[in-house]
Formats: sequence, structure tokens, C-alpha cells
Amino acid sequence: MLLRLTLKNIADKKVRFFLTTLSVVLGIMFTAGVFIFSDSMRAVFSDLSEDIAGRVDLSVRSQQDFGEQSDAAPVDPALASVIESVDGVQAISPGISEPDVFVEKDSRPLRGTYNIGVNWTENENMSNAFIVAGRPPRDGTEFVMNSTPVNDDNLMVGAAYIIQLPEGTGQFTLVGAFNFADPNEDRSVGGNIIAFDTATATEILQGGSGWDQIDVDVASGADISVVGLDIQKAVAAACASGEVVCAAEVEVITNQEIQQEQEDTFNPLINTFQTFLLVFAGIILAVSVFVIFNTFTIVLGQRIREFGLMRALGTTGNQITGSVIGEATVVGLVSSALGFGAGVGLAYLLRWVLEAADMGLPLDTIIIRPRTILISFLVGTGVTLISALVPALRTRRISPMAALRDDVGMVDKHIPRRLAFGAVMSGGGFIAAVIALLVVTNWIWMTIFAVISTILLIVGGKRIYPTAGRWATLALGVVFMIGARFGDFNTGEQWMALGIGCALIIIGINLLSPVFTPGLTRIIGWPIRLVSRVTGRLSSENAARSPRRTTTTAAALMIGLALVATVSVAAQSLRATWNDSLDDAVKADWFICTEECINNAQASTFSSQLARDLEELPEIESSVSYRSAAEGLATIRSDGEGVRHPVFAAEFAQLEQHMDLDIVEGSLEGAEGTDVAVHENIAEDENFTLGQEVQVFFSSGQDATFRIVAVYSENIIAGTSWLIDLPTWEQYFANNSDLFASAITAPGFSQSEARSAINQVSFNYPQATIKTKQEFNDDQVNTITQFVTIVNIFLSLALVIAFIGIANTMALSVIERTRELGLLRAVGMKRGQTRRMVLGEGVIISVFGGVLGTALGVLFGVTIVSILPNDFISILSIPWRTLVNYLLIAAAAGILSSFFPARRASRLNVLDAIANE
Repeated sequence: MLLRLTLKNIADKKVRFFLTTLSVVLGIMFTAGVFIFSDSMRAVFSDLSEDIAGRVDLSVRSQQDFGEQSDAAPVDPALASVIESVDGVQAISPGISEPDVFVEKDSRPLRGTYNIGVNWTENENMSNAFIVAGRPPRDGTEFVMNSTPVNDDNLMVGAAYIIQLPEGTGQFTLVGAFNFADPNEDRSVGGNIIAFDTATATEILQGGSGWDQIDVDVASGADISVVGLDIQKAVAAACASGEVVCAAEVEVITNQEIQQEQEDTFNPLINTFQTFLLVFAGIILAVSVFVIFNTFTIVLGQRIREFGLMRALGTTGNQITGSVIGEATVVGLVSSALGFGAGVGLAYLLRWVLEAADMGLPLDTIIIRPRTILISFLVGTGVTLISALVPALRTRRISPMAALRDDVGMVDKHIPRRLAFGAVMSGGGFIAAVIALLVVTNWIWMTIFAVISTILLIVGGKRIYPTAGRWATLALGVVFMIGARFGDFNTGEQWMALGIGCALIIIGINLLSPVFTPGLTRIIGWPIRLVSRVTGRLSSENAARSPRRTTTTAAALMIGLALVATVSVAAQSLRATWNDSLDDAVKADWFICTEECINNAQASTFSSQLARDLEELPEIESSVSYRSAAEGLATIRSDGEGVRHPVFAAEFAQLEQHMDLDIVEGSLEGAEGTDVAVHENIAEDENFTLGQEVQVFFSSGQDATFRIVAVYSENIIAGTSWLIDLPTWEQYFANNSDLFASAITAPGFSQSEARSAINQVSFNYPQATIKTKQEFNDDQVNTITQFVTIVNIFLSLALVIAFIGIANTMALSVIERTRELGLLRAVGMKRGQTRRMVLGEGVIISVFGGVLGTALGVLFGVTIVSILPNDFISILSIPWRTLVNYLLIAAAAGILSSFFPARRASRLNVLDAIANE
């Protein structure tokens, strides 16, 4: 009986639940799409990791305790004969790889998802490259390239091309094309791989210093682990005896370890991408909760007489509640299925977007794991059930007498006052809040105790006074926000406290807003009443007479706009800070950098020869090279474990002519060699003092004692790093390419003359771009703007669901008030007036949510700006015009959301509407 009743109710109310289903579908679509695409990316890069590991059994290389393996010291080629002499070694092959190597065509560098120069492996049994056109390179004038860019960019075998190298440029002839990892297809996943013969690669990629590694092919039948140990012993003995030069300790690793190392490199990027998108999926689902809750509340409120008749005929309260929960379950399952199907489509769409951006993943890489299907259905059904649970439980309180009353409505359960019980519960909530903020040191436990505190305060507060629990929730949110601002937390705990505070403030405002909804909606409706007095007054009264419905309907929009406004305040403050800081920090007239032109150690680099060429120009007074490594330097503590710090390098002698480091202690005047400047954050964290000598260990395996000669506060260019002299960098780091360079125009030359001269020199370095100080600044601001745009695009999905919720509420409200609308029409209201009344109500609800959301967004944004370090954001800037535009958009969307309900209301048959029960 229960199942039959559930299915009948869904069939009768299918139109009413359509928009509810749509809101869940969008949330699950995003969730499933993210998981499917992330799993697909992970599978592709797992295959790529296996391909990079190649067909070798062992690799011998310099050990790297920290930092990037690419920064490791090269191995001496003399080790080859030592390794070959070990029993079980069948063959060896040198391995050389260098990033940021570009082939130039039509005066522009060809870019892939990665761009590397390598040596060609002569041993076919160890090579994972298969010639498909031409032949392998044989001397220092030739190169080969993987077939995908050769075909896509119409490179001609036999033609000569300029290649951008770590130490300049060179002209080479393309003599062949190869497939990477598979004889039948190029599996380079969008990368550009340029191969030279080993002697040439050693010279032009490694500066003749050696090889990155020596790959080993173990003889058939030999134990790989035993051979590896024998190689380790032989190499150690050769290094100890001085037979070969070992700049660092040498290690022997297996093919599986190489593959895992590559996967460990790719997985953090994929996980970050997945987490970034899942945050928006969670926001969308949170907004959906309010839409679903509101829909079930209104629909069940319209069926009270029906439920009353069912109770009079013998149906129990549990059966009615079970029927409602069954409806929610079916809606959740159907929504989950549709959302999962849409998620598959979204994954293909994301794949297409990356392909269009020349980051092409193979067509057959869309992977659907059982875990994704399970999560989609659990989340979709769970969200729907949680949203419908409270309205469903309220149906059990409907009595048989409800069928006989005309003014019956859904009522809340009366909660008697019990001061002692309420005081105990509230006290427990207060204690839980204190534990969350002052005792626990883990963000998970902080969240758990915050939830416990909220529940206890709400339950206890209701026993003291009807609205006490609501005020307590809001107050608890404010306490967490203040704690995040002034508490002694680490970064993760601070942001978790802030997130909890924001969530509780939103919940508290939502719980309390029915108190001030009537007054605020009448204020918002004032302009509508000026335009149309009668319909405007009716619109305001309709929005005000059901405060909880108006509040719940506007809540979804409030959350969406709060997030958008928060991002806007933070982004505007970041722009203002960047503009101000760049003006103060930069003295140079010109920036020379790649397309990524930003202070990022992972950005592409270019030859340092460019800066030296600029120095020779009469139009340029001076130029400075800048280099950076994300984890290139580590200080050693008493526990024996290094604390990693980024390192930045520039020529001390000229740096202060180009940049204002805002030195707070000491000076760079006369500094050189092992003198170092540190950012004030590092000095504070590590308790460094001026003149202190610090032992440092480099990723190359070398160590030195540095003397701190200056402490600086600028972070726009040099960042929060260790700052060393350029010659010192060249002594301890293998990578001598520039991240960017700056230049100052010589006296007597105009900007146009200097640009013309710089362009002539940079023509030989097409991956580098020339920018004035203002152009550089505009690029960085545009980068911030682009990121904010991407974030707002994702957040706009939450706003779409919020407006769907408003449309849903207005449609159900028209159905609920059919008889009322008929009576209004009967006493003289015209169709146009009816339509304007419903449209006005939708606008009021939308602007109501917009006002609350924008106000909360400003509060959250200001708090975030105050929490972030001053060296990141130091200026608070609120984009008032943008916030006003958000309110205007909310009003316009309110009209759009209410258009069809208003149209339906205006077309009701008067007699049928009056006769409606």
C-alpha cells in the first residue's frame, strides 16, 4: 500500500517535482563529472608514467634528498664502464632530459603540455621511441621529434629549424619523427619531445657536465634486485677511490620506483584540480538542499487536507511519513541517475575543452569507476532525503480533523519551556565551542565539536526561548570568525575556523530572517509600489505574509551571492594591493618573460643569454636576470630534518637599481658569494638575526655556510624566499635558465627606441615576451581577473539553481493560491495586474536574498582580507559598483524566474479558479 501510495503521489505531482529534480541533477552532474574526469586524467598520466619509465630495468642517478630530481647533480659518464662490468648487466644507455626546449616555427615556439629535450637511445631494446619517418639523429646538426607535433604543425623532415636551448639557440635539421611509447601511435599526451644524439644532448642540454642518469638493461634470467645491489657497491667503490667524480651520493632505482615517482608528480596536480571542482559541487548541492526543502514544504502544505482525509480513513502517521520519504527517495534516485548521465557528458565536455587548448587526452580515456556511480547515487539520494526529512516528519502530526478545516496549514511542533534542561544543553554547547577553538589541534575535530556545539545550542536554546537557539547559532558563527581572525591557529585550522564561522552565520541568518522578513520585504517593495500602487502592495504583502517560505526561497540565492561577493571583495583587494606593491617594488622599465610571466618557479624559462645580449645594447643602461626554485634550499635543524624554503637569485650588484626590496634590516651593498638576504617572514619563523651564519644544504647535494646580510619585506618579485647572488646560484644549481629579466632604458633614449632595440635582440628568443612595467602589471591583474571569472562561472551554477528554486516556489505558490487569484480576478483585477503582482513578488524575494547575500559576502570578504598576510593582501578595496550590479542582476533574474508562474496566474479561468479546493 505504501509503495502504491508513493508512486501515485509522484505521478500526480510530477510537474511540481520537475524543477526539484533539476536542481539535484545539476549538483550530481558536477560531482560525477569531476570524479569521472579526474579518474580519466589519473589513468592517462599513470600510463604516461609507465611510458616515461620505459623499457629499462634499473637507473643509476645522483640521489636527491629534497627538491626536484631535475636539479640533481649529473652523473659522471665514466660510471658507464663501471656499471657495464657488473655481472648481469646486459646493456646500458645514457639518459638526458631538460625542460623548456622549444622548436621554433614561423618565429614562434611550438608549445605542448610539456616541452623537453632528450638524448636519443641507440639501444632499441631499451628505447621507448619508434621511428615512423626518416631516421635517428647522428651528429650535432640533427634532431628528431615525436610525430604528433610534427604532423599537427606541418614540420618537414629534412628542413632546418631554430631550437630554443637552455643556453641560447641553435639551428638543427629535422631528420625523423617518432612515436613515443607505442610503435603504432604517439602516446606523448600532448607533449613535445625533441631528441638529439647523446653527445650533442650532453653538450647543449647539460653543458657538457654529464648525464642525468644511466639506464640499465638486466640480462635475462638475472635477479634485478641482486644486480641492483652489485651496481650500488661497484659505483660506491668507484666514487670512494676517485676513479669517477661523484658530486653527490649515487642511487640505483628500479623501473617500478621510477614509475611511482612520476605518478607522485602528477597526482598532486590532479588531486588539486579535483578538490577545486568538488568544492563547487558541494556548494551547488548545499544550495540544492534549500530548494528541495522548500519544495517539499510547500507541496506537503498543499496536501494537508488530503493527508487529513487519509488519516480519517485509517492511514497512520507513520504511513504518511513513509509515503513522503518514499517520494523523496524516488526523486533522489531518478535525479541521481539523470545527474550521473549528465556527469558523463560533462566529463567528455571537459576533455574536449582540454583538447581545444592543445592539451589533448586520448578519446578513449573516459573512465567510469564503480565508486563514482556509488557516490553519485548516495549523494543525490542522500541530499534529497535530508532535505525532505523535516517536512516529512511534520506530516505525522496532521490529524484527521485537518480535512474539515479551511485554514489548516503545516504547523511546527510546540516545544515546552524547560529552563534547566535548556541551560544544561546550552552549557554543553558552549563547552563544545571552547574545545573546538581552544583545545583540539586538528581541523577534523574542530569541525566535529563545532557541529556538536551548534546542535546543543539550538536544542537547548529552544527550551529557554523560541528564538534563543537561532541567536545562539549566529553568535557561535561570529565567535568562530573572530577566533579565525585573532586565534593562534596554523593556516589549515585558521581557514577551517573561518569556514565554520561563515557557515554558521549563514545558517543563523537564515533561521532568524523570518523575524525581519516582513519589514525588509516591504522596504524592498517600496519602488514597486511607487510604480504600481495596488499590485506593488499585494506583491509586498504576499512576500511578507509567509516569512519562512520567503526566507527559505531566498536562502539559496543568499548563499550563492554571498560567495560571489566574497570572491569579488578579495579579488578587488588583491588587485589594489598588486597595483600598489608593484609601483613601490619595481624600478625597471622593462620585463622580459615567457607567456606565464609571473613569479612562479614552475613557469617556463628562457636562455640567460638574452639578458647578457640586452646589456650590450646602447639603448639599455643595465639588465638583470632572475631565477627561482620552489624548494631549492633547505636549512638544517637540530632534529636533522631540513625545513624547505624557496630560493630566488639575482645579481646583487645591480638588483637595487631595478627593484626596491624594502630592506628592513641590513644592506645588499657589497654583498656577494655566500651572503644571503631572507624575507622577513622566514627570519621571523626561523628566529634568524642579522649577521647570523646558517648552514644550508642544496638540492644538488652541496652544502655551504651562508651569512644573513639583509632582511627584506617585498614579495611581489622576489617572493618570500632566500635571496642569493646570481654567481652563487650558478655554483649550486644546474639550471641556469632565467625565469624573467628586467631592463632599464639608458638616458637619452625614448621608450619606443628601447623597445625597438630589445625586439631586435629578443627576435632570436621567441618564447620571451617584452613588456613595459605597466604592461607587466596589467598582465598580472588580468591573471587575477581570469581566475575570478572562472570561479564566478562555477558559482553561477549555484545561482542558476537558486533561481530555479525561486521559479519553483512561485509556481507552487500560484497553484496554492489558485482560488485567491480567482477571487481577485472576480473583483476586478486585470490579467496584466495579476501578472505584475506575481512578477513583483519574485523580484522582492530575489532582491531580499541578494541583499542578505551581498551583505554577508562583504563581511566574509573583509574578514578574509584581514586574515591574509599583509605581504599578500594589504589593501581592503570593496567593489561597490559590482555589488550593486549583483543586486540588479538578482532583480532581473527574479523577473525571469517568475515569468512563467506569472503568465500561468494571469491565464487562470476565473470560475475554475474560484471553484478550486
